[in-house]
Amino acid sequence: MTNPRTTTHALLLAASVAVLAGCETGGLFPLGAKRDTLVPCTGETSTWLRSTAERTEFIVLGSTNPTAQQSLENPKCFAFGWVAHNSDTHMEAGSYWLASGGTGEAFYNDTYDFRYNDSSAIISRTGAYRTTTPAPAIVPLTIQAIDARHVDITYQGERHRYRAMGDVVEAIDLDSQQGAEDLFRLVNLPLFASQVRVNGFGSGRMTQYILSEPAVFRGLIANDYTLQVQSALSPHTTFVYRQFRDMSGITIDGTQRTLVNAQGDGPMDGTISYVLEGMPLGGGVPNPLIRGSLTYDDITIDFGVAAGGTFSIDPDGAVGPRTAYAIPYTLATNVDLRALIPVVTP
Repeated sequence: MTNPRTTTHALLLAASVAVLAGCETGGLFPLGAKRDTLVPCTGETSTWLRSTAERTEFIVLGSTNPTAQQSLENPKCFAFGWVAHNSDTHMEAGSYWLASGGTGEAFYNDTYDFRYNDSSAIISRTGAYRTTTPAPAIVPLTIQAIDARHVDITYQGERHRYRAMGDVVEAIDLDSQQGAEDLFRLVNLPLFASQVRVNGFGSGRMTQYILSEPAVFRGLIANDYTLQVQSALSPHTTFVYRQFRDMSGITIDGTQRTLVNAQGDGPMDGTISYVLEGMPLGGGVPNPLIRGSLTYDDITIDFGVAAGGTFSIDPDGAVGPRTAYAIPYTLATNVDLRALIPVVTP
């Protein structure tokens, strides 16, 4: 039986360091280079999702009104990305402008990629990496409103229908195991989008985070999280989320820890809390629809991947507490949201 990788940062990161007897310097940033080049959004945002047969796509726009005009002289933040069902991840982050007719352009200098690899030694894996171009990539962009919950977006020459994050949140059934698993996957979606920006994630290059002070990574929308690895011989890895928002509609707080040995074996612990927002009430402030926690204390790790136990997800809905659900470790790498976001045409 193969052991799937968790959707949280900590599991592969621990293994990334655990297999090293010393520090591999090839993955360190050049002197003066930034670990985190992301330019966060300012002001209001909206997030839009769609499913395909292979992945979950997301688009973040620097406006709550997706078709609102944005000037070229004062562009708003833009991000496009996807998480494949096997956890391969891609993200492009930059800005966009839009004319009154819904036609404009997105442009970015930075792309981020991670390819899941469990067939080779961690020290030889590529891990997450950033590609920066001196001149921005410019991609035609068209956005057409369907209703308050759906938009048609043409990007990279393809037109597809996207669904508002708040509408997806409202579709979660908190009184079923399937709904709990959908909630688990959705909470983890922004964690994937953030981990792809951690240079070296999933490889031996994680030794660069053995620091006297934690490395800080900003959220695309708000606040940040920190990462610190204790040492190569005792590769305990700690993530601390501080009102972290990478996608509008999902806020994450709390701590994840892996307490593994030099072979990447050991327990995981920690709890994160989440707040998921539904559609705005009466066109105003979004309604905090789901609050709860996700606990890792029962997860065991073997060579840096989830190998046993269950995640515990405990949601509180709009009308009060719900049952806590056990999510099997085998779903750790499963980011297929088609049960919650069906594939649609276009």
